Amino acid sequence: MKALVERGKQIAVQLGEGINYNGPQMYGEIFLLHLFTDSVTDTTFSARTLEQAQMRLVEVRRSYKAPAPSYPDLPDHSEIIEGLMKDLDRIRKTLTKGGRL
Repeated sequence: MKALVERGKQIAVQLGEGINYNGPQMYGEIFLLHLFTDSVTDTTFSARTLEQAQMRLVEVRRSYKAPAPSYPDLPDHSEIIEGLMKDLDRIRKTLTKGGRL
């Protein structure tokens, strides 16, 4: 759990100023997502990875018509979504089997 919190804090720092890390979202002992709050838009969003968090932050800021950060190394959105869907499918399968990740 400590490693998850540290990773979430690192992601928040990498996202830039105005991002607060709220902690991991867990289902029992299974890690689901990191939760963040954007102080610019006063909204909360979740992500599993840095790339997902960057994509979500850009989307949130754009939807609120706030200045969105630029992440030049951000992969194509479809690649990020594909990775997220694989993660969620793996979690779903684990939960339905009662196993561990």
